[in-house]
Amino acid sequence: MKDIFRIIEIIKKKIEDNYADDVAIFAYYGSYATGHQDELSDLDFFFIPKSDRGRELNIQFIIDGIGFDLFPIPWERIARIAALEQPLTAVITKSVVVYSATDNDLTKFNSIKEKLDRLFHKDNSEYLLVRATEYINSAIVNLYNIETHSDLSAAKIESEKLLSSVLLATALINNTYFSRTIGMSVQESLKLEFLPADYESLVFKIIESNSIAEIVESSRTLIKNTRLLVLEKKNVYCRHRTI
Repeated sequence: MKDIFRIIEIIKKKIEDNYADDVAIFAYYGSYATGHQDELSDLDFFFIPKSDRGRELNIQFIIDGIGFDLFPIPWERIARIAALEQPLTAVITKSVVVYSATDNDLTKFNSIKEKLDRLFHKDNSEYLLVRATEYINSAIVNLYNIETHSDLSAAKIESEKLLSSVLLATALINNTYFSRTIGMSVQESLKLEFLPADYESLVFKIIESNSIAEIVESSRTLIKNTRLLVLEKKNVYCRHRTI
């Protein structure tokens, strides 16, 4: 496909002609927004609906082997992402707005985007550690679920959720977030400055193991080491405050 952005223009025209009162924001994100796309990259975009009718715009399709997924993110979910309650930070911060219904809609979205950018400043490190702790607590719930499963497939699904929580916690410990999907974030996480002890080996044991017992043991150790890293960072900031 020679001009992949032609798809964006087609969808934008459809919104302008048929959903002008029903869609607040239409934007794309991911590799095309950051300029890191290759011939295998999908084009990722989303919209913020203003009405129930606007949600009908949700579509998925494939053209010339390239996947397209246009999905709604309501303002309420945008607010949860901005509060770091959901792991889609890059969808907002690394997005390019193609269409906005009104100047107010665009201003509202950009203000949330700017708030997120400021949130990852070093001055907010302690707040990010609080959020990291919440993700670790979620991982503990996932660990309990793995321990109670006798079915390997179910345990593997739960271990993916656990790893997602640990990955997000680790990013927050480093005052950052992942620019790609969680499935692609393991390699990205290995480049972070601060990692829990034995991070890489434990993560890949959890991913590759077909033993529930080994997954449980590795997960328990990974959670413990991640909690220790959070405590270590908290102690650093406490010492700085007393100096």
